[in-house]
Amino acid sequence: MEVKNGFILMFLIVILFCLFEVTMSLCTGVNFITSGGVRNGEKVADEPFVTYNNMSTMYSCAELCMMFPRCSSFNYNTLSGDCELNQNDTSTGTIATDADYKLSDVSFWPLTIFKKESVAIAH
Repeated sequence: MEVKNGFILMFLIVILFCLFEVTMSLCTGVNFITSGGVRNGEKVADEPFVTYNNMSTMYSCAELCMMFPRCSSFNYNTLSGDCELNQNDTSTGTIATDADYKLSDVSFWPLTIFKKESVAIAH
């Protein structure tokens, strides 16, 4: 019984690490985002229509993107926390290599991971 409880505890810890993005490399086996949903070391190089500074996580950036109908993708700077919202997605935008960024199309993010009572931002 102790082994089973230990396994369950370890599984829950791994899930929590994934949700709080301690490291995306740990999450490849339990990734709730469609495979290839987050592109490490890349960004859409086109001018973002809005940039937010000092976002705490990539998940916050994804939530902001979902609040804007014209947002198709976002760039998240892992060092500064800058969140750049893009009208172009990875298939229509110009992709640039930048080790400090993660890029994702908003379509890869399930709406169920975000709180329904999130504050809407004026467009």
